[in-house]
Amino acid sequence: MAELIRAGNDERTVRRIVNMLLLYRVGYQGERPPDYDYFESMQKQGVGKVPPHYVYFVTTYKCNLNCIYCYADSGPGRSMKGDMDTEEAMDMINQIKDLGTNTIVFT
Repeated sequence: MAELIRAGNDERTVRRIVNMLLLYRVGYQGERPPDYDYFESMQKQGVGKVPPHYVYFVTTYKCNLNCIYCYADSGPGRSMKGDMDTEEAMDMINQIKDLGTNTIVFT
């Protein structure tokens, strides 16, 4: 959802997207997954006021694996241009903590 906001969508647009996901049960069948409780709380409290449950933090794209399913097009031949240095990464981690997120998944 944060990506939608950063992409320039206003809160009303994001709310409409969340409502459509909930209404049409997009992304699941049968029992509603727990993440949808998060969407509902975001509806009630407002976009950007509910901290993310978890954040995926990509440490580098210069991975030593070459997985065919990798969406990031990572691999040993990938340039490190654009990767954060240690200071930038620590600053980003502190910003994530300040959001109220309890879990960071490092990939």
